[in-house]
Amino acid sequence: MPTPFDPEQAVSTGLLGAAGPVQVTISGAAVDFFDYTKKDGTVTARTCAALIGMSPDGEVDDKGNPKVYQQMYSIGDPKTHHPNPDHATFEGPLVKGSNFNFFLENLINAGFPKHLLMAGDVRVLNGAVLVVEQKKPPSRNIAGKADDSANKAQVVPVKVLHPAPGEDWPATGKAVSATTTKTTKPAAGSKKLTAAPATKAAAPAPTIPAAEDLTPLGEAIVTELITEAGDTGFETKDLGKKATFKYMKKMQSDKETFPANQRANVVALVQNPEWLGDAARPWAFDAETGILVGGV
Repeated sequence: MPTPFDPEQAVSTGLLGAAGPVQVTISGAAVDFFDYTKKDGTVTARTCAALIGMSPDGEVDDKGNPKVYQQMYSIGDPKTHHPNPDHATFEGPLVKGSNFNFFLENLINAGFPKHLLMAGDVRVLNGAVLVVEQKKPPSRNIAGKADDSANKAQVVPVKVLHPAPGEDWPATGKAVSATTTKTTKPAAGSKKLTAAPATKAAAPAPTIPAAEDLTPLGEAIVTELITEAGDTGFETKDLGKKATFKYMKKMQSDKETFPANQRANVVALVQNPEWLGDAARPWAFDAETGILVGGV
C-alpha cells in the first residue's frame, strides 16, 4: 500500500527526529577519539569526544534488546585533549564552547547532582534516567567569526529522573537493567519512539563481557589490521584510530558479536602494550619499534 502524503501520520526517526522530549536511560558512556569519516572511509577530521549511549523508554531492536542511540559530544582538539587509558576521563581543560560542556550545563540545570560530576568520570552517567530534547547551543565565535557549522542542535537533558536528590549513586553509575530501561514511567509530556508491542516481555539487559572476554574481539581487530598491512607489519602509532574504525565497520555487519557498548573498551584493550606483547597473542610485537607482525 502506498504511503499517504499525510503529515499527521509522519513518524519520528532516530533518537528524536522532529519530536521531543523523550525519556531515555543512559546505557553507556565513554571518552574516545571520534573520526569524522566519509562513506569511503576517508577521515576528514578528528575530535576528542564523550560518547553517550541513550536507550529510549520502550524502544527495542530486532532482537528484543533495549535500542541504543550513540550521541557524540565533542570535548576538544586532539592536540590539546585526549582520553586517558580508562576511557572514562580525559586530559585537557573543559572548553566553554564545546558540545560536551553544553551537555553538562543542561544536565546540571535539569537536576543532576553537580557533586557527582566533580571526579570527571563519565561513567557516573551510567543508568541515569533523563528526559532529553534538542537544543541549539549559543552561537560560537572563533577568531572573530561565527562558527555556524558547529551550532547545530544537540540532544541534551531537560529533566533528571534518576539519580534523584539524595539518592545513593555510585561513582561509576548503575548497571542498566531491563526494568530500568523498559518499565520506567514516562515523564509528563514525554514521547516514545517505535514503542515495543504491549504484549512483548521486557528484554533482559545486554550482558557486558568481562575483561578477559574482550580478548577475542581485540585479537580479531588487530589480526585484520596486521593482515591488511602486509609483510612490513602494522605500525601501532595509528592503532587507536584504525581499531576504532575497524570495530565500527564490524559493528555494522555483526552488532551481536561486536556490541556498540564495548567499542571503547576493546579499543583501549588493543592499545595496551602489555596485552599486545603477551605471548598468548597470535602475533609478534616489537615494543621498541611499535611494529606488529602476524603468523607467530
